[in-house]
Amino acid sequence: MSSRDDNWDDYIDSRIDKLRTVGFNLEAFYLAAATVEHTLQKAIQLQEAWARKVLSRTGIKFVPTPKKKLEDMTLGRLISLFSRYTDEEKLIQDLNKFNFLRKTFVHKLLDYRIDGLDVIAKREFSTYWRVVAKTHRYMIWINKKSIRSTKREIKLLSRAHEAKETNPSSK
Repeated sequence: MSSRDDNWDDYIDSRIDKLRTVGFNLEAFYLAAATVEHTLQKAIQLQEAWARKVLSRTGIKFVPTPKKKLEDMTLGRLISLFSRYTDEEKLIQDLNKFNFLRKTFVHKLLDYRIDGLDVIAKREFSTYWRVVAKTHRYMIWINKKSIRSTKREIKLLSRAHEAKETNPSSK
């Protein structure tokens, strides 16, 4: 795991809970936005690694997005890139809704009353949980596909090795 994952587990997740417990939902939403960006970066990296692996067998070259470039992308750009890899329209809708809320809370903060935004953040926090859960389920799905693909490759290599050992003339 990366230090970013450790920070999420050790500090950010518990900090979000603490902020929400004392009624600072808007502030908790700011932290949540960082975790959604991180989750999307990870999902994109997994998808692109799998795509690269599959396409390499066909001779088609696929160059994954560099990690640094992913880390510098806005949430909107990450959602756009991620939407190329999934056909889960509801997840993309939820991500876009979350991004709209994030932009409202960050960029329009002074146009609204803080207590009003805090109420919206509290009411809409389920969007955050839904987005994180669905994105993680997506990553599990990609990992399963990758594992199945690797298992098939191992089987094929094992069969080829066994055939070589049983038929010495093919050596």
